[in-house]
Amino acid sequence: MVLTRRSGLHKLPSNLQEIHLSFRPNRKDLQILLRRCPNLKTVYLAGYKVKTILPSTIKILEDSGIRVEVEEVRGRPIEYPRERVEKTIELRNMGMSIRAIAAELHVPRSVVHYWVTEAAKTKTREELIK
Repeated sequence: MVLTRRSGLHKLPSNLQEIHLSFRPNRKDLQILLRRCPNLKTVYLAGYKVKTILPSTIKILEDSGIRVEVEEVRGRPIEYPRERVEKTIELRNMGMSIRAIAAELHVPRSVVHYWVTEAAKTKTREELIK
């Protein structure tokens, strides 16, 4: 289960064994988590968030016999066909707006903006598309 907000701590099922916290938990959050989920075995934390958490906070979990796993992956990967990326760059070079490109290709504006920005940073198309 993935928990994105602190407010969800009070709604967790008691039989939960694994959880991914996508927010930076504090001691109070972990105490609530331990009370709500006595069978919890593993807590997954994003690597960039672990760096900002106090070691004593993580120790609370470890002292309770809960394994803390660090995940280095950030965000969800954007996977679209090569043709769409190339078409996006081509349309932008022709002067089309990001909003219009997004509407024509049925792709979120944020994705179009990302592709165009990365292409403008002098990256080759191969580096952008992967």
